[in-house]
Amino acid sequence: MNIQDILALYDKQQRIGIEYPEARKEVLSYLVRFVRPAPAMSWVAYSRLDEASADDAIQEQVDYFSEMKQRFSWDVYDHNTPPDFQDHLVAHGFERESPPDDPGALSVLDLPEASPTLLQPVRADIRRITQRDQLDDVIRVEEQVLGGNFG
Repeated sequence: MNIQDILALYDKQQRIGIEYPEARKEVLSYLVRFVRPAPAMSWVAYSRLDEASADDAIQEQVDYFSEMKQRFSWDVYDHNTPPDFQDHLVAHGFERESPPDDPGALSVLDLPEASPTLLQPVRADIRRITQRDQLDDVIRVEEQVLGGNFG
């Protein structure tokens, strides 16, 4: 697997080509943004910028959403350009959602190499929850996976 090919495919499918029914997709030559009606949050899903264009592009988006009195966020990935893109955003007043030393992760499964058991149909036990005490198992899972108290 070539990591650059995987990231390019991820960008193409999950940042550029994706559609969200609740948001209007706007494609510019250098970015893709999704606009939702206020008070919902809008966002810039993808951008391809360089050192010379980054600050102007950021300011343009700040101005665009400010005119609409609309809140928005900007999705940033390690492979965004320029390499210090997140610093450019911070300089324009954006706040980091996660610490710089805590990057997110993209998981990839190489299907030809995958165990056949992973490709079996999923069997699910779906039940309607009608009483509070039926949520106890859900709460325990959330507390173990996400941490905290979900009671």
